Amino acid sequence: MNDPDRIELVVLDGFVPDADRRTQASTQIWSAVSGVHKAKNYKDLKDLLKDDLLEFTAKKDCTKKWALHFSLVNAAATDDLIRELIQNGYKDCEANLCWL
Repeated sequence: MNDPDRIELVVLDGFVPDADRRTQASTQIWSAVSGVHKAKNYKDLKDLLKDDLLEFTAKKDCTKKWALHFSLVNAAATDDLIRELIQNGYKDCEANLCWL
């Protein structure tokens, strides 16, 4: 595809696209928060993007960095469900499709 304006890019607590891609209106970059708690990549994203970082507010029982990280794709994510890294991130997955 040669027309980047036709691509909807949604970054969920991950790597930041290059500066050209970030200027596209169709690009969204999200990280999750729950009160004072922040997702795994929140700080780095916020430091780089400032007010351009979009914040997803997770459930109150989702406060640990990995649970918050996975809450962006797994609506069932809680601290109890996601105790470790990637091994449990998609456990009992309920797709979080609010980005569509």
